[in-house]
Amino acid sequence: MGVTSASDALGDLRREALAITEGAVAEVSVEAAVTRSLRAATILGADSSLFENGSRVTVLAVGKAAPKMTLGALSALDALQVDIADVLVVTSDGTDASALETHASKARVTVLRASHPLPDERSVHAAERLLAAAAKVARRVEDGAREELLVLVSGGASALACAPLEGISLEEKRQIIDRMLRSGASVAAINMVRRHLSRIKGGGLRRAAGHARVRSRLVADVLVRDADRVRVGAPHEIGSGPSCLDPTSGAEALEALRVHAPDLVPRFAPLLTRTRPIATDRVIDRAIDQDVAVVATPFDLVTAAKAIAARRGYVSLELSPNLDPVDIVADRLLAHARALRPGEVAIAVGEPTVALPPPTTSATGKGGRAGRLALELWVRGLPADVAFVALASDGVDGSSGHAGAVVSGLAPTGGEDALARFDDAPFLAQHGAAISSKPTGSNLLDLHVLVRARS
Repeated sequence: MGVTSASDALGDLRREALAITEGAVAEVSVEAAVTRSLRAATILGADSSLFENGSRVTVLAVGKAAPKMTLGALSALDALQVDIADVLVVTSDGTDASALETHASKARVTVLRASHPLPDERSVHAAERLLAAAAKVARRVEDGAREELLVLVSGGASALACAPLEGISLEEKRQIIDRMLRSGASVAAINMVRRHLSRIKGGGLRRAAGHARVRSRLVADVLVRDADRVRVGAPHEIGSGPSCLDPTSGAEALEALRVHAPDLVPRFAPLLTRTRPIATDRVIDRAIDQDVAVVATPFDLVTAAKAIAARRGYVSLELSPNLDPVDIVADRLLAHARALRPGEVAIAVGEPTVALPPPTTSATGKGGRAGRLALELWVRGLPADVAFVALASDGVDGSSGHAGAVVSGLAPTGGEDALARFDDAPFLAQHGAAISSKPTGSNLLDLHVLVRARS
């Protein structure tokens, strides 16, 4: 990553904030997290690995972190001398998967690309390939083969693998998601609707695997506010839970649609209230071989950032996750910025919501939630001795073409107009505040860091 600035005019304070934030993203390795999880039995000194002796394993990975998670899985499986049948990886455009081509494993790896945040035809193709691979394992198990399925899921999976229910077109699915995204709906609400209108989400991939042993390793990019606390998304909420059964009801999904896209309710209400395949789910529920683990969460970023800040001589304060509308989050962070003492750092993860105008209006430009949040603080006016970074951990901040922004003090003239036009990216780039990047191969929400100078 880096800062797009022709004059390289960043002050030392902004450099410090950037070093803490980017360093934290670099330190949290989803590849290593998957390896550790799959080798847990060996690390603890158990007599055997997690996998049944003599079994073959098919690996299915989907999400923005799919290539790195697959590398971690292959390292563990090779070390455990597990026979690998097939490996199918579905990830986003621009995400680097080249290391899979040179990996020492003898496994045959297929990499597919699809669209995010809205699915495309490639997303449908990818979903069908994933379902077919799971069904293939199921048939082998029925024939007496010793086969298992390892599913790796990370953020972005909901769009990258799209299998609409019969009677729903891809364009309709795109319309639902786009409307809910623009309304400022939470990812949890959007994913709930997705699960109930999909053949692969909400355990659909698990159902396709039949009686095969299925293990799931998840990298969480979802935080959910329950009452007065914030929790990491449950397995069925991460990537819309392709390998994890969904306990929510169609009525709940319908209510989410009613809140965020009420005019779509008449069209989709009959499908959202349709009964799930309960008999199949009960068979899966009774299976004793369910193995689901979340191996990395957004809070790992906070831990890493606090450690880096301490090594650089700062005192760290951990803030509550920022999940509210972006203007509310900006007000809250500005209050924290003004209250910081010299040498203090305030750290939070977040996913602020941004309600967008209809795409037909002239108010929609290029931007993302991280850049918009940084610009909101900049326009309001940070203390001169405080710097702020909002960084998308996946390296992709909406349509901005950047990873986020780093700001301090008061924004130059024109910031308010850029906010009004939802066009923060050009303004931030013009004034040397945009953080350039490419997809990181990770996805743990955004990291927000405030730093006050030591003196």
